[in-house]
Amino acid sequence: MAAEHLVFRPATFDLVTMGEALAYMADPTTALEEANRVLRPGGRIAVSNQRRSLNTRAQDLFFQGLAPLARRHYLRLPRFSSERASFGEPKVLSEMLADAGFEVIRTTEMVTGGRTNDAREWTELMSGAGPLPYTLIRALGPRYRNELEAEVEAAMASLGDPDDAFRYHHSYVMAVARKL
Repeated sequence: MAAEHLVFRPATFDLVTMGEALAYMADPTTALEEANRVLRPGGRIAVSNQRRSLNTRAQDLFFQGLAPLARRHYLRLPRFSSERASFGEPKVLSEMLADAGFEVIRTTEMVTGGRTNDAREWTELMSGAGPLPYTLIRALGPRYRNELEAEVEAAMASLGDPDDAFRYHHSYVMAVARKL
């Protein structure tokens, strides 16, 4: 069911979780309000979002290329505002939860990262970065996949510093809040 229109009675649950979901919801504000509605007094919500401000130069370059890739393959992208990329910032997430009637108890962050060896590994890894890259990359046949990988190789070379090429961070902000 849609998080914005839960079918549960008010005050049904002690805990609601939203793992990396807010940025992909049609109406994130309403979804948080619905979570508040179905929580019992003092109930908790646990939310995680990717913190895009810690992306590497290679990731930024890759994500900039997704819209042209979609257009070339006649795919339409959702028209979400760029503010959704900030949902994983600790201050923004805390404000969203407060606006929905929650008191943030704890915020924490997890950052991992590394490098892939080449464009094939990179596109496989990046296909897991969300619904958009997954759909685009998985929709490509072998010919277009090879073209994408050649473009990725060229983009990585354009970074100048070989240490920046194929480097990635996975950074997540997690917040636990209590219903007021």
